[in-house]
Amino acid sequence: MKRFPLFVGTGLLVACSGITDTACACSPFEGPLVLITGTVRSPALAPVPGAAVQVRPMNPVTCEAVEPTLVRVVQTDAAGRFRHGENESNRSMCYRVWAEPPQGSALARSDSQFVRVQFTDTLATPDRVDLAFQLR
Repeated sequence: MKRFPLFVGTGLLVACSGITDTACACSPFEGPLVLITGTVRSPALAPVPGAAVQVRPMNPVTCEAVEPTLVRVVQTDAAGRFRHGENESNRSMCYRVWAEPPQGSALARSDSQFVRVQFTDTLATPDRVDLAFQLR
């Protein structure tokens, strides 16, 4: 089993991304290559349903903003959880992710986090990163 780095912010996570043994009868994963999941909580650490988690693709090499770009948005469920899949075919990807409060809420947006993914081989399963956001 090979391992591939998945970078989040300044930390390093290693996630299983592929099985390349010739004896393996598995085919490449057909779903999202990157799963970004997590939770959004209030300052009191209560789950925030209906928050809008923003996923913005950045330059895959420098993680700097690219213009124009579409920001993808996913809503949190009743438990404040979210799930977003990316199917990018690049060997390196970078995203800026943050959470906005539900419309009409007195809460303010969270700080943003950068997710950097670098693949080095054929994929059999998706890489996954789990983030936690706290609204202000």
